[in-house]
Amino acid sequence: MVAIINGVKINNIDVSGLTREEACEKLSNSFNNKLSQSFVLKRNNYELTVFPEQFSISFDVNAAVNTAFEKGRSGNIFENNFEIFSALFFNINI
Repeated sequence: MVAIINGVKINNIDVSGLTREEACEKLSNSFNNKLSQSFVLKRNNYELTVFPEQFSISFDVNAAVNTAFEKGRSGNIFENNFEIFSALFFNINI
């Protein structure tokens, strides 16, 4: 099983140790949950309830997961090892 390196997050959601498919599923579930929630805009005495779907908001989950998966794999051995150690100590948020 080839997994995303430890210390990698996408939009503050930990995807460390997940395969591409697992990460896509986890992110899709999280984003779909957020997209179904409304929020209220207020100004003075005016109040408006808004749903994200009204604005055609979407997330490119596959692109984000591919970027996460390439961390620690896309450079030479020195760059990859540096990125792996950096992710472990400082985290990478995509």
